[in-house]
Formats: sequence, structure tokens, C-alpha cells
Amino acid sequence: YTTVCAMPNLNPPPDIMEHVQVQLDAIRDKACIHVHPYGTITMGQQGETLSDMTGMSKFVVGFSDDGKGVQRADVMKRAMITAKRLGKIIVAHCEDNALLNGGYIHDGSYAAQHGHKGICSESEWRQIARDLHAVKETDCSYHVCHVSTKESVALIREAKKAGLDVTCETAPHYLLLRDSMLEEDGRFKMNPPLRSEEDQQAVVE
Repeated sequence: YTTVCAMPNLNPPPDIMEHVQVQLDAIRDKACIHVHPYGTITMGQQGETLSDMTGMSKFVVGFSDDGKGVQRADVMKRAMITAKRLGKIIVAHCEDNALLNGGYIHDGSYAAQHGHKGICSESEWRQIARDLHAVKETDCSYHVCHVSTKESVALIREAKKAGLDVTCETAPHYLLLRDSMLEEDGRFKMNPPLRSEEDQQAVVE
């Protein structure tokens, strides 16, 4: 590959131009390929106050709070309105913290059989559904990171059929692995977690 779009889970997070400049300087001095940064959606990726999206817009490819779901619908909608005005994309890690319940693997049969706390599929797809409603209202370009559930796939497919500017991607482990393959160690711990065989098949399709 020759180009990388760098996610903003950095210290300091690129939420103002001063912090983006730290990354731009490193890219200028050290990069051997094309590297384009993302800015954060919110200050410090805390989900409360929008980052300086306007000030960063000429130097970033889009905006994401990578690794953290934006919990407040009103904040996400304002971000989409701003991104639309700036001609940028919102790239979302979709995770509803209210539904995590201390879970760390998929809330499926393996978790039940082995006494583990599970993360339900709804924690992902409910936030996607919320965001897609806002996309329809704002006409913002929107991308969903590392999709892992069949419900998420169905929602995104329907949004695309409706003509919304929506894309998504997954990761190799969601294509190749599922929760029934788990072992009693940490090698399979990731976020979102490995899901069921039905989810795996939906993502593959």
C-alpha cells in the first residue's frame, strides 16, 4: 500500500489544530508513504463537546472518535451537520456504553456456558440505527468501522438501498473467527467481540 489514513486515538488526540500539527510534523519528518490524519469528533474523544472541526478541516480526511462510540445523539448530529458543511466524512466506532454491562466477549452460548459476561449485539447495531437516522436528516457522508453483527449489516444495506451516503468495513477476524472458537485465554479478546456463526456469515456476505 502507498497511503494510510491514520485514526485519531493518539496522545494528544487531534482535536485542535495544535494537536494535528504534532502529527503533521511527524508525518513530514518520518513517513515513507502518504499518511493522512483523521481529526476527532469530540474534544479528547470524550463525547461531550465537538472538536475544532472547522479549524482542522483542511488538514484531515474526516472525523472519528475511533475506539469510542459517541454516546449523545445530539452531539453526533451536530458533528454530522458540521462535517457536511465542511465536505468531510464521519467515521464511527459504534458502541452503546449503556448496553455493555461489564461484558468482554459476545453475549452468546459460549458466554452463557462458561459464566462470562457478554456484550450484546444491540450495543453495536442500536447506535448504528441512531446514526443512520441522523444521516438521513443531515445528508452527511458516514462510515461504520469494524462491523460485527448481522443486524448492523442489514441496517447498512437498507440505508445504501435508500440512497444514503453510507459505507462500512469489517476486520479479518470477524470473517474468519466466531465465538464458538474461543478458548480460555485472552488471545480472542477484542472490541467488538467475536460474534456468532450467523453474524459471521452475514459479514462474509
